[in-house]
Amino acid sequence: MPNENYEALKVEIDNIKENIKEIKEDNKEVKTYYRDVISELKENSIMQTAILKNQEQQFARVNSDLEKVNTDISDLSEKLDNSINTNTKWYQDFVNNNFGLVFKVLVVLVLIAAGVKIASLDFEKLLGL
Repeated sequence: MPNENYEALKVEIDNIKENIKEIKEDNKEVKTYYRDVISELKENSIMQTAILKNQEQQFARVNSDLEKVNTDISDLSEKLDNSINTNTKWYQDFVNNNFGLVFKVLVVLVLIAAGVKIASLDFEKLLGL
């Protein structure tokens, strides 16, 4: 009986050794797989970092360009306001002072006189001159 127990234990030990061998091989495969995954993750991380740096540079350029555009728009708006003020100032002065009033009255009189002549009326006869 001890010999049979010895043989049974030997078979069990051999099975355990085989199982350990298989576990070691599986462990090697898992380690290899994880190394590959980690390597891929490193590469992806490096690429993402490069992409982020490029995006930051692009955003900086866009912001710079927007600032230039805003400055140009502000300058153009100021120039337009100045131009409008300059171009309408003479008319505002003309309308607001007495010379403008006299000039308007003269223009109206000239237009009335021209209208009378067009209507074939003799303005001098009407006034008795």
